[in-house]
Amino acid sequence: MKKTITNIQTHFVELCSKLLRRNAEMASNEGTDHSGSSLSNRLAKHFVACSTAVAMAAGTVGDASAAIVNWNANLIIPNNIDGLYINVQTQATGSAGSVVAGWDINPYSATGLSWFSATGTGMARYPGVTTGSAGNQALGTAIDATRSYTTSTGAVVVGSAPGNWQLNSSNYFGFRFIAADGLTHYGWGRFVIGSSIFGADRMIAEIAYEDVAGVGIIVGQTASPTCTAPTLSASTVAAICQG
Repeated sequence: MKKTITNIQTHFVELCSKLLRRNAEMASNEGTDHSGSSLSNRLAKHFVACSTAVAMAAGTVGDASAAIVNWNANLIIPNNIDGLYINVQTQATGSAGSVVAGWDINPYSATGLSWFSATGTGMARYPGVTTGSAGNQALGTAIDATRSYTTSTGAVVVGSAPGNWQLNSSNYFGFRFIAADGLTHYGWGRFVIGSSIFGADRMIAEIAYEDVAGVGIIVGQTASPTCTAPTLSASTVAAICQG
C-alpha cells in the first residue's frame, strides 16, 4: 500500500511539474505581462494548487494492512477450577494449559468468574480504573496500549456500577496478548452470562482481535475500516493546477 501511495504521489508531482514548466514557457512567450514578480506569483499559486491536489490524493488512502480477525467462538466456560484455556489465534481450547499450545486466556472458577492469563496477556480494566479485576467494557471502547490491564486472578465484580458485570446479559471484555509473532496484539470478546456468574450456561460467544501488532481495536468492531483509493483523475488534477 505504501508503494502504491508513493507511485500515485509521484505521478501527480510529475504532472504538476509539467504544467508548471508549460506555464513558465507561456509566460516567457507572452512577454513582460507575466515576467518578474507576476510570473513568480502565478507559479507559486499553481505550485500550491498542485501540492494540495497531491495531498488530497494521498490523504484518501488508508493503511490497508490492518485486519481484524473475528471468531464466533460459542465456547461454554466450565464452572470449575480449570475453566477453559483458549489460544486466540489458533482457536484451540482445552481444560489444561498443557494441552493448548500457546494459550492466551483462561476464564475459570466454580464460585465466580476469574481470569488466568499467559505471560504478556492482560485483561482490560474499566476505562479510568487502574486497580482491580477485568471490567465489563462498553461497546465502542478502545482497547489499546493506553489502557490499564490486570494480570491477577481476582474475580470480576457483579453489580450495577459502570464496569461491573451483569447477569442475564452480554458482557464485553478487552485483552492484550502475545501473538505467534512474539508481539503484543489487542482484542475483545463477548461473554454471555445467565442468571448466575458461575452458571453452567456461561459462554464466550465471540472473540475478535487485531492481527497487526500494536494496533488497537474497538469493542464491538469486527472488521477493519475500508480504504478508498484516490478518486482524483489526471484531468481533475490538471484543472486544479491550472487554477
